[in-house]
Amino acid sequence: VLIQWTAHYLAFRHLLDLRTTLEILVKQEWDHGTGDAKIVTGDAASRQKAKQMLELIEEPLMWHILA
Repeated sequence: VLIQWTAHYLAFRHLLDLRTTLEILVKQEWDHGTGDAKIVTGDAASRQKAKQMLELIEEPLMWHILA
């Protein structure tokens, strides 16, 4: 149980460390639009899921909950 807790803690810690980088990637993706998309690609379901993840990265409450 301690190993699982430590693994989750380290995963959340790493995600928090990457916050700025992820936010930059999201901004670049929205700025480029659909013509030069790097993240929102694939079929309709894949694009929808990618958009949900980008919106989650932009959500300040998610980062507050993780911290």
